[in-house]
Parts: sequence; C-alpha cells; structure tokens
Amino acid sequence: MDTLPSPPRLWAVTIASLTFFQLAAGTEAILIRHDRDDAQYRAEPAHFPFLAEVAAAQGTLIAPDWIITSAHVAEGVSPVSGTVRIAGRELRVRRIVFHPTWIGDLPPGLAEPEWVDLAMIQLAAPLTDVNPAQLYTGDDEDGQEVMLVGRGQTGDGRTGPRLNDRKLRVATNIVSRTDHRLLYFAFDAPPDGTRLEGIGGPGDSGGPALMSKGDVVFVLGVCYRNDGQGNDDVAFRYGTSDVYVRLSTHLGWICRILSNAMGDTIWHSVADAGWPNGELGEAAEQYFSAFASGSRDRMIAYEMKWRAKESLRGLSAEIRAEKWLTQFRRWRTLVPVYWHQPTPSMLVILARSGGQWRSVRLEMQGPVPRRVREIVIARERETDIPG
Repeated sequence: MDTLPSPPRLWAVTIASLTFFQLAAGTEAILIRHDRDDAQYRAEPAHFPFLAEVAAAQGTLIAPDWIITSAHVAEGVSPVSGTVRIAGRELRVRRIVFHPTWIGDLPPGLAEPEWVDLAMIQLAAPLTDVNPAQLYTGDDEDGQEVMLVGRGQTGDGRTGPRLNDRKLRVATNIVSRTDHRLLYFAFDAPPDGTRLEGIGGPGDSGGPALMSKGDVVFVLGVCYRNDGQGNDDVAFRYGTSDVYVRLSTHLGWICRILSNAMGDTIWHSVADAGWPNGELGEAAEQYFSAFASGSRDRMIAYEMKWRAKESLRGLSAEIRAEKWLTQFRRWRTLVPVYWHQPTPSMLVILARSGGQWRSVRLEMQGPVPRRVREIVIARERETDIPG
C-alpha cells in the first residue's frame, strides 16, 4: 500500500441533516432489485453536491479544485477546452493527470490488467461553496456497507440496463471481496443482499462508492467495470459484480497530485523539441506523415504496421484508411504543432487544420512491441491553444 504523506490535508464533507441510514431508507439504486419501486432509489442532487458529471459519466470532488474519476472517463474530456459539471454549474478544466500505469482498455476476455483506471482532473478555479468528499484511509473495506451513486442507465437485476433518464439514483451494497487494487460488489438476487440492493450501470463509470461515518462521507472506490461486460445476456444482472478501483491503495499517488496543485500541463513544440523518443513518438510522427500524403496505400501501410491486431479485427486496415482519406479530403491539412504526454502510453497533439485547431489523442497498448489502440481527433477553440 502506498504511504500517505502528511501534506496535504484531506477535505471532509459533512451532511449534518442527512445520515447514511436516512438515505438508504428512501433513495436507492442505479440497477435495482426487481421487487422494489424505482421511486425508492431516486436521490436529490443537493444531497451529493460533490458529485461531478464528467463527459457522459461521473466523478467526485475530493478537494476544492480536484475531481477523481476513471481514466477511461477522463479520456472523454478535452485536454485543451474541457469542462465538467458540479452542482449544476459548468466548470473549466485546468489539467488532467492520469495514473502513470494507465494504457487504456483491452478487449474483453483478457485477464485483469495491471494498469490502474484512475485519473485526477484539476478545475481552473477552486470551488469555495461545495464541500468535497473525504478519501478513506483505512484498509478494512471488506464487508462494509456502501452507497453506489450515479446517473447512468437503469433497470433491474433480471432485465439489465433498459432506461437512460439521467436521474440520480443511489444503491446500497456490501463490499463482498477486496484485493490489493480493487473492490467487488456482488449483485445478489432477493431475498439476499441489502434491502435496496443495487449496482452501477453503463454511464456510472468514474462514480464513487461512498461510506458514511457520523457526519462524514468517505470515498472508498471509483467505478471501473461490471465483471459481466462483454456478455450482453449476463452483464449488470444478478450474479455479476461491480468492480471499483480501491482508493486506499493509491493514496500516495493521489496525495502527490494534490500536493502539486499548482503544476501546469507542459506543451512541447514539435518544431523545437521534435517527437518523444520511443514507439509512441514514432507512431505519432508516422501517422501525421501518412495523413499528409493523402495516399490510401500509405494509410493502409500505417494501419497494418501500427494497429493492434485486436483493433484490426474490429475494423480492417482498409476501412480505417478510407476513413482517414475522407478526413484528408475535407481538411487537406493536419500539421502537428504542440504535444504533451499525459502517460507513457498516451500522446496529445495540437495540430493546425487549415484555419482551425484540432487535438489528436494517440494511445498505445502493450505488451511490447506496443501498438496503437486508438486515435481520437476533436476540434478546439483558438482561444484555448497554449502560447
């Protein structure tokens, strides 16, 4: 377990008029028991002011200007002009810090990866009127009763997800198993489980597992996945487990980020600094070169050389090349200007495209030799470009 440095202090949230048991009695679930009325699971957003809407998923305010969420959720936030929503307000993002082991999602059916699906998002300005949740520092999570909170898809343990109304719901569950990195919440069918048993649904990724002690609400984990995902007949139903990243084993990393709260994203000029060394820089340089050529054969060759085999099974090199060629015909140019490297496996590039700016996020996955998992391009505003 990471050691917890003494600075910085961990901020606490108090809910003096609303105890955990009051919540459990009246407002629970995301994916719910089939023998309970959905109305019992609804929650008032004001009861959870520290909840954040991040991309199409969730996060939790754990310091006045920091949100913790899943890395795969944070990938959906622009590194240049990103925003999140807290307490009904849209807030600008200053920077995103991914866990250093993060290398992205892998196809279903593989063993549990060694990377950690966590990210920290710093707000452009601290929130002074919202009390953050507190990080849990104990190691006794096994058997604890918690609240699972989110706005994702809902349904019950027999049907699975079937409705996406973005209403806030809260479920209770028991930590059924732990390992060094993860917490597990089994979705038990009635009559087993808690009175208002539930788990998170699609769209609840990055959201918190919360535990109340007295007037303080603690964050124990961050929603990562359901262990039935990849099998639509099983996922998010009775008998599956929600899997959360266990925060108590990552407190050292979290607190180091909080301690470095004044840091900024460092952008490098391609003209001055060149590309980063290694496969990531080489893959990026060759991508822009292939794109600039406007050649279908060059683009196919790039896809065949650099794409992970699993990615090509989903979409062939020929189809991917044709998609890039379509973009080339529309844009004509995509010239890399700046880059920064949030993780060892991710590169974010700012590129000029005619009179516009675009961000290009290139991610790789292992094992060695690493290959490109994903290339995502988004338009950015001129006013958000560094320098």
